[in-house]
Formats: sequence, structure tokens, C-alpha cells
Amino acid sequence: MADGSLRQDLYYRLSQVNIYLPPLRQRPKDLPGLIRHFVGLHAKRCGTRPKRIEPRVKEFLAQHDWPGNVRELGNVIHRIFTFEKSHHGLRVSNLLQHVPTAENGSGGPARAGSAPTEADVVPLDDLERGAISRALAVTGGNRTKAAKLLGIERHRLTRRIRAYGLETPEGGRQSAPVGALCATGT
Repeated sequence: MADGSLRQDLYYRLSQVNIYLPPLRQRPKDLPGLIRHFVGLHAKRCGTRPKRIEPRVKEFLAQHDWPGNVRELGNVIHRIFTFEKSHHGLRVSNLLQHVPTAENGSGGPARAGSAPTEADVVPLDDLERGAISRALAVTGGNRTKAAKLLGIERHRLTRRIRAYGLETPEGGRQSAPVGALCATGT
């Protein structure tokens, strides 16, 4: 209004009710309901069943500051449905590449100055499964290229793909290209 880009009468017409909603980082108890909402929403859009949510996922997400609030949480869940082929449900290993943390180089620590807790420890199998899943997504399912990215032989990658249940019906090729709206694994 001060610089004349908004008429005063229009401002008062639009600002009839002001609602203060604290940021998501101040409402950690809202996370489980919001996670279930977004998982259900994206499962419906993709035509799949909702992913099972591993109990440690809620602890892991509660440690993030969520500077983007609810929209950032929704985007994280959307990216998981888009890029993760895992049929094992929503796991901490799925989240590692999608939630900014100091460990994955995409942001600061979940809570600056906080000491690590048991919830910060991720089993090696989950880390390996996530790395293989990411490599396959990046290479469009090309096992030779994925093995090269991971620094292992192709036959070792093939064994690990089978062990983690990451195989697709086409023999390892992902059915949906990276960036597709829904990665259903069919």
C-alpha cells in the first residue's frame, strides 16, 4: 500500500481474517498425520496401495527443521513416490536422498548443534539399498552403468538387486523414466 502497488480498499477487503499457523518445526506432533496424508494422496495419484511407513521414519522426519514447512514435506513424499521403486514401504533409507541433511551434503544438520541419537543411525543394508536404488534411477535401470557409478562389478550389483528385491519385471530396467509422475515398478 505504501508504494501504491496495492489499493488500500482492496487490502482491507482481502485481510478480513488473519490466521497464525506456527511453522512445522514447532508442530512435530502434526508430522505423523501429514505423512499419512501425503502417502495416501500420492498412492491414489499413482494408482498404487499406500506404502507402509517404517516406525523410524517419523523419528527421522521429526529431526528435520522443515524450512519449507508442509509444502517441503509434501515434496519429499512426492519425490519418494516418483523415484523410489522399493515395495518395502517408506523407510529411512528412502528418505536419505530426499531430505536435506549434513550427511547427504544437501543441507545443514537436522537440528544445528544437536548430538546424534540412535534415530540418526541407519543400518548399512538400508544405506546400500538406497544407493543401489538411486544408481538404477539415475541410469534408467542400466545395470552396467549403475555398477560403474557404485564402483562394483555388474554381477555383484545383480546379486544385491535380487537380495534387496529391487528387480523389475523387465529384468532390471525401470518401467518409468526418471522424473515420471509415479514410479510404480510395474
